[in-house]
Amino acid sequence: MAVVVLFGMVACTSAQPLYPGGRRPPGQSATLKMVTNGAITNINGRELEGRHFELLPASYDVVFRIIVQGSEIHSVYEGRAVRWTFICDTRLSLEAGRDYEIARSRVRSPLSRTGVRQIAGKATHSAVDIALYLRSVDADGKVQSSTLIVCSEFEPEDGWEELD
Repeated sequence: MAVVVLFGMVACTSAQPLYPGGRRPPGQSATLKMVTNGAITNINGRELEGRHFELLPASYDVVFRIIVQGSEIHSVYEGRAVRWTFICDTRLSLEAGRDYEIARSRVRSPLSRTGVRQIAGKATHSAVDIALYLRSVDADGKVQSSTLIVCSEFEPEDGWEELD
């Protein structure tokens, strides 16, 4: 049991370096970690799939995928196994020696319906905004700063799936 926990801890804390050469000493790079349900899928045009990366200090165009349960979007989905996949993109500036997290403020962060339309007599969502945060955290996990990222997905019904 202890071995499994140890391996799980190593996997969670190890960032994949996305720069040439060997690992840099602490203070010369930044880490970017997805701590909500989803994955980082593209950094500066480089297709990838992961949750934790080590980068050199700079500004980056980042694309990530967020998985949202249907009940978080509207109460009509309460008790149903429905989820949406949102693709979000943003520009992030990362500083050397800092750890950054992409996170939602709460487990059930409120999502706002920004538009509703009628299709075959039923109201459907035409846009949904998700409030996410880029948080800079210290070695103890304490948030040092937080920047709002608003992820908007139009026509989310195209990205939904009903689970068995």
